[in-house]
Amino acid sequence: ELSASADQYGGFNLLLADEHAMVHGSNRSAEFSRVLPSGVHGLSNHLLNTPWPKLELTRRRFEELIGGDQPSGAAFFEMLADRTPVPDDLLPDTGVGPEWERLLSSPFIVSERYGTRCSTVLLMDRDGRTEIRERRFDSTGRISGTSEFEFHAPEAMRA
Repeated sequence: ELSASADQYGGFNLLLADEHAMVHGSNRSAEFSRVLPSGVHGLSNHLLNTPWPKLELTRRRFEELIGGDQPSGAAFFEMLADRTPVPDDLLPDTGVGPEWERLLSSPFIVSERYGTRCSTVLLMDRDGRTEIRERRFDSTGRISGTSEFEFHAPEAMRA
């Protein structure tokens, strides 16, 4: 049994997956972990599938990408790099005030004190070929580094 209280650690989300299932864990939810049903889910800085406008928008864009031709890693990075804030009438009220709600409303957040510091794209095909690409950003939103990894899952893991 997994457990980790929010008092014990800062709030976090955890995703674990194999070829059979994906599990979401969070020390902010009543139930720490659960197996996810098939489908597309969204995760921001709150609980899984919190219906924030930026999460709903990005999930729709993601579904469009995977519903078309084989999308490239660049297409996913473009989706994650969206700095457009949502209209004020759609801002959630999380208790941080309208100025911060506006700042936090875009998928990509640029701020000296808080913001997007990395975006990671993981692509895996049915043959076990896996690519992990990460872009790191400074406080002005400029790319400060990149990492790319590629590997193939052993045949035994694909059975």
